[in-house]
Amino acid sequence: MMNRQLTKGRLFRASAPALLAATLLASPAIAQQNALIRTVADGKPWSMAQTDGTAGQVTLMPDGKGRMVMGSMTASPTWRETENGQLCIKPMLIVPERCATLQRDGATIVGLNSGKVQFRLTRP
Repeated sequence: MMNRQLTKGRLFRASAPALLAATLLASPAIAQQNALIRTVADGKPWSMAQTDGTAGQVTLMPDGKGRMVMGSMTASPTWRETENGQLCIKPMLIVPERCATLQRDGATIVGLNSGKVQFRLTRP
């Protein structure tokens, strides 16, 4: 068991430089996506309008947690950033995670999935 841990440690150390290089060489588009994700996940509330007509408020904290209020429903979502610059949100345990590419449209931030608008975020 000790050898396994050492092997894992060696593999992690060996792959860390590759990960750092990949991060430093990330495309400008992914860097822009990451900056938009940090803008959204600043701990301040956003008004969210989904394309199905559902509207509410979402607050994403920098630590990967958040709060969503959609009508009478309140949730404590988790969120993460993918290596290709998408924002993934899992609203609650029984709801699957959904990922979107963020794009700025004036004062609005639009969430796209497969090129289709899924939601719009604006400051209240």
